Amino acid sequence: MATHSAQQRADRIMAFRAELSELEAAGVATLDPTMAAQIRAHHDAVLTRLAAETEVDLSRGEARLSAGMRAASILGAAALSAAWGFFVAATWNDIGRPARLALVTIPPILLTIGTAVAARREKSGYVASIVATVATIAFGVNLAALGVLYDLPDSRNLLLAVGSFAMILAYGYGLVLPLLGGIVGIGGWLWSLAAIPQGLWWDGAYGDFEPLALLGLGAMFLPRLLRRGPPSFTTTWRACGAAAVMVALLALGETHSASLFDGMNKALLEGSYQLLGGASFAVMIWQGLARDRSELVRMGTIGMGMLLFLRSVDWFWDLMPKWLFFLLVGALAFGTLLLLRRLRLAERRLS
Repeated sequence: MATHSAQQRADRIMAFRAELSELEAAGVATLDPTMAAQIRAHHDAVLTRLAAETEVDLSRGEARLSAGMRAASILGAAALSAAWGFFVAATWNDIGRPARLALVTIPPILLTIGTAVAARREKSGYVASIVATVATIAFGVNLAALGVLYDLPDSRNLLLAVGSFAMILAYGYGLVLPLLGGIVGIGGWLWSLAAIPQGLWWDGAYGDFEPLALLGLGAMFLPRLLRRGPPSFTTTWRACGAAAVMVALLALGETHSASLFDGMNKALLEGSYQLLGGASFAVMIWQGLARDRSELVRMGTIGMGMLLFLRSVDWFWDLMPKWLFFLLVGALAFGTLLLLRRLRLAERRLS
C-alpha cells in the first residue's frame, strides 16, 4: 500500500476511535463490549500491518515529528550540497587533472548507489531523499567541471541532463526532493528553447516570461497524463506549475520588458496581463476549493495578494501619505480574508 493511502487509512482509524470515545463519554452511543473489542482488535491489526509495510504516523505527536523530519531532510540536503560544492571549489586548484576527474566523477556514482541502499533499508525515504539530492548536485557539478576541464561552451543541455538524472532517482525510488530538482532542471531547459526562434543565446530566453507561464500550465495538467509515482508527486507537479504561472503573470503585469511582445503599447500590455493574472489567481482559488487542492488555493491566494500589493504601489504610493497607503493595503488584505471566508462557508453549505 502506498504511503499516502496507508496514512489516510491510519488517520481514519484514529479519527473513528476519537469520535467514538466522545460519543460514549456524552452518552449518545455505546457499543456492545464484544463488538467494541472486535473492532479494536481489527483496527490494531490493520495499524500493525500498515506500520510494518510503510512509514505511517499513528498519533499527532508522530505527525509533528514527521513534519520536523521533512524539514530536516530539506536542510540536510541543502547543507550537504553546499558542503560538497565548497569542497570542490577549495581543492580544485591544488590537484591535477586526473584527481579532478576522480573528484567530480566518482561521488555521483557512489551517491546513486547510496540512494538505492537507503531506499531499501529506510522506509520513510528521508535519508534516501537527502542522498539523492546530493547526488543530483554532485552530478551537476561533475558536468560543469568537465566543461571547464575540456573548455566546452556553455550549453542548455546541462539542465536537461541534471533534470533527467533527478527524475530517474525521483521516479525510481518515489522521492519528492529529487522530483523538485528534476522539474526545475527540465523546466529550465524547455524555457531556454524559446531563445532559438529569437536568435538569442540560450540563456537569453529567461528574460521573457510567457514560456514560463505555458510551462507552468503544462506542469499543472501533466499529472493527468503521467500517472506514475506516489500521490505526493501529483501535488508537487501542480504546486510547481501554479508557482511558475504565478511568478510569470506577476512579472508580466509589472513590466512590459518581461514580455515577448514588449514592442506593443506598454500600458495596454501590462494592463492585459494584470487582468489575466487576477482572473487566473481567482480560478486557482476556485478550483482549489472545489477540488480540495490546497496547493492551488495557497498559490492563488499568494498571487492575488502580491498582485493587489503591487498594483497598490503603482497606483497610490505617490498619491497619499505612507501611513494611509499601508492602511489601504491592510484593508485590501482584510477584504480578501472576508471573501475567502465567504467562499469557505459557501463550500460548506454545498457539501
